[in-house]
Amino acid sequence: MFTKEVKISLLSMDYAPSHVHTGIQCILMLKGSVEVVLEEGSTTLNGEDLFVINENVRHEVIPQGANVALILRVEKDYISRENEEFANRSIFCHCIGHSDENSHYYGLKNALIRMLYIISNKEDGYYLDFKVELLRFIFILYTRFFDKEIEQEKQRGENSLEEILRYIQQNHARSLKLEEVAKIAYMSPQYFSRRFKAKVGKGFHEYLTEFRLQKAVKSLVGTDDSLIKIALDHGFANGKSFSEAFKKEYQETPGNYRKHHLRQSEDKGDEERFYASDISFELDIELKDVMRYLKKYEMNTGSRTLNKTAYEIPMTDKLVDVLVPQENILNIGRVTTAGYTNLYAQLPRLRERLGFKYVYFELEYNFVVESVDYSLVVCNQFFRLVDKLRSEQLIPMIKIVPEAIYKKDSSANMLVDLDKKIDIFIRCISAVYPRNFIESWKFNICYEEDFGEEYRFAFYRKVWHRLKKAYPKIHIGYYGLSDDRTESREHLQKVLGALKQEKIMPDFFTFGIFPASIQGTYLKNKLLYSSMEGYHKEMVTAVKECFVNLGIQVPPLYLVEWNTLKGSIATESILYFRSALIVNALLAMNKVIRGAGYWADSSVASIYSKEETMSDLALHMLDDVRRPIYPVLEIMNRIGSHMIYREKNVIASITEGGDYAILLWNPKYLNPTYSVDDTITDSLTENIEIKLTNLTDGVYQIKKVVCNKQQSGAITQITNAGYPDFNDGEVFEYIQYNIANGLSVYDENIYDGSYVLNTDLLYNAVVLYMITKKRQS
Repeated sequence: MFTKEVKISLLSMDYAPSHVHTGIQCILMLKGSVEVVLEEGSTTLNGEDLFVINENVRHEVIPQGANVALILRVEKDYISRENEEFANRSIFCHCIGHSDENSHYYGLKNALIRMLYIISNKEDGYYLDFKVELLRFIFILYTRFFDKEIEQEKQRGENSLEEILRYIQQNHARSLKLEEVAKIAYMSPQYFSRRFKAKVGKGFHEYLTEFRLQKAVKSLVGTDDSLIKIALDHGFANGKSFSEAFKKEYQETPGNYRKHHLRQSEDKGDEERFYASDISFELDIELKDVMRYLKKYEMNTGSRTLNKTAYEIPMTDKLVDVLVPQENILNIGRVTTAGYTNLYAQLPRLRERLGFKYVYFELEYNFVVESVDYSLVVCNQFFRLVDKLRSEQLIPMIKIVPEAIYKKDSSANMLVDLDKKIDIFIRCISAVYPRNFIESWKFNICYEEDFGEEYRFAFYRKVWHRLKKAYPKIHIGYYGLSDDRTESREHLQKVLGALKQEKIMPDFFTFGIFPASIQGTYLKNKLLYSSMEGYHKEMVTAVKECFVNLGIQVPPLYLVEWNTLKGSIATESILYFRSALIVNALLAMNKVIRGAGYWADSSVASIYSKEETMSDLALHMLDDVRRPIYPVLEIMNRIGSHMIYREKNVIASITEGGDYAILLWNPKYLNPTYSVDDTITDSLTENIEIKLTNLTDGVYQIKKVVCNKQQSGAITQITNAGYPDFNDGEVFEYIQYNIANGLSVYDENIYDGSYVLNTDLLYNAVVLYMITKKRQS
């Protein structure tokens, strides 16, 4: 069938057996997926993937269910007329997912969408506008994705199939023999014939005849030449052989074909007649669906004005700072929590992916209870949990809180009761676990706010002496501040003074941060709690001052329970996204705290923070997807520790593997009651432009991960880029097709040592770039 020189289609791709094209084919997947099988291997294309197949490259297309693809085919003749040099170049172009707005991939995608928009609207002079976008597409493709290595390989050894087909196409108009082409391929005629059919799927003569007919049919429609002239101009020996071959292929004579197609073109203006023979548009989905896909690359973004910030980062090995890795703590709440959730199954993956060292939980009822039956249940769950932690090389961090009944009892009675319970607990764990394992545990002594100072001190002293007597190397900590009010500081300082006098100072100190409890302090600006920006760091300073004022060395500090701001189910789950706030807090506290805790489950967090479910750090992509995933931790793990640049909310670092990491974040303490207003949230969006300099020339792979309120499934997209998977195909597939993508992966040829990254950062969004040099160009 006749193929026009430029064909753009928006359609559902069906199975296509192995075949080749005489020009390039560009596939932009908009929905679903297909597998493209080439000689060197197969490639799966999903939504937002862009893939270019060179001319004469044999391939097969296998759809993976329902799909929608935007396809552009440009014949070699068209490219040759525009630029002969481009026509002989090989292209390497494969982009996974979204692409950065300043990347060349984005330029290709934008040009494709513009072409679709123009050809579907058909406004006056549309063909000229279409050609502008087409030439822009060709220019970007052949200047930025020109694969020099492939071209060099073509110069060595046996000519490639692509070169052989190109020779046939260039010489189709004359008498072309199998022996001549075989000689060009450095093969015997018999061997060449077998190889050609195996590679192309049809014999040499069948392919040559088919190509001659494709060229001849263009002359039929586009010129007034006689049939015999057209036949001879395109390699046919005479008019009879041309007519027979033509009728076999198109089921009508050359004369009838010309009459039929000339009648169709006579209805169009003179200017369009040329383009009618060049441009073909195929659309097999409704126009409303076309417009839905056009919105992915909005045409009228120029009217939006954003706060713009530009940075220039020299990519050198010179370090400006070192990030100290924290000891991550998984906070599961109580012992019983592990029993009714699927925590046990998730622990190995959470430890491996997110680097947890400790698991923090409350030992309910202080070691054992009076009721023997319930005591056995609690103890069994305790031992089951600790057994699992030991097998996963995780360390228990055990929270001990005085029972509420002690508030009504005397201090003396409390100590007698507590002495018995600790004794039973020590005998139990000593019978089950080796001494060196127990001495690696951490015990954290905490209190409710209304516990008197006398009871706090007596309780801490009893636990400290009993545990230290049995296990001198065990670590015992004290939980102090949860806010920075003056009365809270004064109380902590009194307790620390008493502990210093008794010489029972804690081995580590823990604290919590819940600014929601005192957020009225920050209502000077009803929209933005701007004065909260340094609150987490101020809390650490307040803790340190309490030790320094008493002349006590500051022990390791652990932020075991914390939040960034009060939220609610309606606003926080999607709209009130807080990734940038978490990044900001963690970086502000880097080097000043030893580790931080992260809630294992939002319902657990709500118990301790006394806030509604989901007002915590467990940022759900879905409601309990096998366990909340921590996108910020995942991203922080990728940036490494060696920083080569740091300025405001931008970090550049070098990872252990030698990759570059660029981290951007846009922290805004927005009042949750305003977060549903898109006008306000859009006004907080920033445009960040980063110019990278001092890069060595070559091909770089760029991975961009976006984590914001619109793309909260970004962590899944990280796995899709080659990081560890969820090992849960059903969940992975759901997220992949139902949550906005937050990932792009593409290659860039860098020749002049510099490259520009450009992205729009929504409020509280985080963007991570991973830049890896692949190979020399």
